[in-house]
Amino acid sequence: MKNLLRFAVFALCALAMSQTQAQTKPGAKPEMPSSVMKIIKEHKELSKFADLIGDAGLESMFDGKDKTLTVFAPTNDAIGKVASEHMKKAKSDKEHLQKFVKHHVITGSVVLINNLKGRKVAPSLASGESILLDGTGNVTKVEKGEVVTPDLQAANGIVHIVNAAMVPPSFIERPKEEVEAEMKKMHEREEQMMREREKAMREKGMPGAPAEGPESAPAEEAAPSQAPVGEPAMSPLPMRPAAPAGKPAEEKKGIKGWLKKLGW
Repeated sequence: MKNLLRFAVFALCALAMSQTQAQTKPGAKPEMPSSVMKIIKEHKELSKFADLIGDAGLESMFDGKDKTLTVFAPTNDAIGKVASEHMKKAKSDKEHLQKFVKHHVITGSVVLINNLKGRKVAPSLASGESILLDGTGNVTKVEKGEVVTPDLQAANGIVHIVNAAMVPPSFIERPKEEVEAEMKKMHEREEQMMREREKAMREKGMPGAPAEGPESAPAEEAAPSQAPVGEPAMSPLPMRPAAPAGKPAEEKKGIKGWLKKLGW
């Protein structure tokens, strides 16, 4: 009887142990974090980015369950390498800081790194601007940086840790000379396109095609006729040719004959 009781107790203990092992067996899928904000806070190398999110008052955006986010979270080193004038502008007021933070976020979709393989895309960001994602190489590039830790999934989106922060293009003030040079190139391209279009019209014999040569120069290059102040400009009249030398004045024809000779 004692042996039977011992066997029953042993069997119950073995069953309990097997159930416990089944519940804690290696390879069991861990519980998914509740939000991308939780993932960011759990990674020490993202503490500066977490602070910027808090200072911008955007924690509710990253914690919200009603949003689907893809976050390219820059490391502390990456944020430390942002040019001082850009970071100064980001921190100059709350609106600028929000734009800086949102320039690392895609809203409304989850972008997995595997889906970028062999592709280049420029998605719109929550900042209202866009970035270039390049998956054509061995590593996925985000603007000038790279994804160092991909696909950290949460209930409301995904986080990719990147080694470079993205600065909104609107933060970068371009030199006046650079802007003027770009505008000059644009005008030169437009003029070249106009010349090529006119040439094609002439070659096809299309009606209204401008004549080739100086005659086809743009109207604004022609010198405008000048008139005294207060008087309307007048078109110049054709000059009457001078009488041939040595001929008497009485041999000159009347005005009517001269006009007839000219075909008028």
